[in-house]
Amino acid sequence: MCLEIGYINTTQKYTNYPILWFPLGIYVIISCSISESSSGLVASLQLQDKMCLLNGTAGGTIPAAADLHILDTIDEDGNEVTNYVTMYQIIQELVHHWGGEQLGKIIISDLDNRVKQAMKWGLEKPLYYVEFGNQDRYFMDESEYQNYINGLENYSTQIFTKGQDVGFIYVDFIYPGELIADAGASVTDMLDQII
Repeated sequence: MCLEIGYINTTQKYTNYPILWFPLGIYVIISCSISESSSGLVASLQLQDKMCLLNGTAGGTIPAAADLHILDTIDEDGNEVTNYVTMYQIIQELVHHWGGEQLGKIIISDLDNRVKQAMKWGLEKPLYYVEFGNQDRYFMDESEYQNYINGLENYSTQIFTKGQDVGFIYVDFIYPGELIADAGASVTDMLDQII
């Protein structure tokens, strides 16, 4: 049920409309009753915000324990394969599957599917990063570095030791750890856990 509020149109615009209607949101009818008396008919509705379809009041309850961060499938050779699900997919599936919302109406903004992940140098030997004036860049070990720069000019070097950040790579934005829904948990419980 979509509730709207109407205001008498006192503007010079939209003169075909004596009342201008503005949506207040979508509500779910929890209970209703109608009574008739000599003074008239009385209808009573108890409404809740559409969020009740996700918080367990009128829906959105997860019926059994589920691992939300992984998806197990079988490949063409019959082997079990475990894939990690992106945050976007987790949120979309929670709201669609257990919240009953149509996929086209689920809008998830400001959430990337891929993010930067820092890379650390893990070996005892140092890593050499060489940048030349013509914008060429190379990573190399010490022996390669000594052989490569012999006689060259116009370059700069940065040395990375074990444990230092050496850059980043783009990876799927997945939940860091396990995201397990217990039986009876609500969609909003799981969304709060994700936040």
